[in-house]
Amino acid sequence: MTEFNYRGHGRTRRPKSVHPSGVDQAVTFAADPSNDNANNGEQGYPTENQRYLHVLLDTTPSEENVTMTVFGYYHASNRWAPMYDVRGSVMQISSGAGGSAQCRIFEINGVDRVYFRTSAALDAGDFFYAALSTF
Repeated sequence: MTEFNYRGHGRTRRPKSVHPSGVDQAVTFAADPSNDNANNGEQGYPTENQRYLHVLLDTTPSEENVTMTVFGYYHASNRWAPMYDVRGSVMQISSGAGGSAQCRIFEINGVDRVYFRTSAALDAGDFFYAALSTF
């Protein structure tokens, strides 16, 4: 008998990792997502219609200042663009000078995919995690 395994997030109360393994770090990129490819809708991570994006950036080990920017994608437009919060600020998280750990929650209603661009490559000891939730 075949057993059905859920692959979607569904309605989630606690954050679920964007990474398929559920525990690995999210991948970050040094360049903006491309809008010139046939695979625009395959870059980044699917949001599965979740409402909140939880991000944690920790550069304490390397003590580097790194800024991570969130880009959003909609299937209806087939385009990527930096995301802004309700106050008009770019959705970013920055570790600050000397490195530190920062955690932020962004509202991403209706976004189909998210992509993470960093200002500098993360060192081997640095961490970046991203998760999604409904509530």
